[in-house]
Amino acid sequence: MADDRLLLSDSISKHYDERSGSVYVQKKLSIFGPIVGHYSVEVDGDLYDLNDHYSKPIKFGKFIVRSPVEAAINVIAFSTLVVLTIVALLNDPESVDYWTLPFKLLHLFFHSIVHIVPNWSKEDGMDHKKCLRIICGIVFGISRYVVILIYFWRIHWSFFVGLLVLFGLTVKLRFLGELIKTAVAYSVVCVVMCRGECSGLCSVCSLGALLQLGASGSFYFVGQCKGHVYKPWTRDTDRKWIAYHVVSDIGNALWIIGSAYDPSSPVPLAFNEYGSQGFPLCWWP
Repeated sequence: MADDRLLLSDSISKHYDERSGSVYVQKKLSIFGPIVGHYSVEVDGDLYDLNDHYSKPIKFGKFIVRSPVEAAINVIAFSTLVVLTIVALLNDPESVDYWTLPFKLLHLFFHSIVHIVPNWSKEDGMDHKKCLRIICGIVFGISRYVVILIYFWRIHWSFFVGLLVLFGLTVKLRFLGELIKTAVAYSVVCVVMCRGECSGLCSVCSLGALLQLGASGSFYFVGQCKGHVYKPWTRDTDRKWIAYHVVSDIGNALWIIGSAYDPSSPVPLAFNEYGSQGFPLCWWP
């Protein structure tokens, strides 16, 4: 690629492509990938996003929605879970999983806010709404872990302990560590849900896991194989048709809504009535 290169530091450089007229930034990252949640860099008074991670921001007057497609996915998922919960309460209150439900709703609600509030402004740089975004990130991240840990405790206490050990071993592995934890957690829950005769929630949960891990894994390997390239966040051109995080959030939303496992429950959990087929033909009766 014919370009002019400006070295900003030992790890980051800014490029100008004469043929396309585009500006991009390259940053050297380790095999562990980016820090989870840090997929943008500020260079020369502008913000650059990593490897088509986010959808294009939308401006409403003076307000910018950071990642509108991802925000819409999580808002729809939150609303869907609320409606399904109301239906379940009306049909059989005992079928509602009161342990995981609050944390699922917290996860989807605060995940939506993270994608609505911009992580940068010309006035404040990357300190823009920083406190709000940190709080939202902590809440939606921890609430998802709580849901996963509840499921692992229900499987067996050894699974619960094993997952905590895995969390400890991968805590410094950045995006790669998050990918490993999610792969293990989502896969195990799907396996226990899909054993023997299973419901349609198994199919929903499994599809969600495949989409989430496929998109996140692709994002990671593209960075490792082709380099970590950051492009202007509000650019109109040079974008993928579908951003990695859009697919990842669709998968995550499906997994959050579809996951249901409690062998001690006296009645089947809501919408988890088993059909007559086993995996991969899991469906409702």
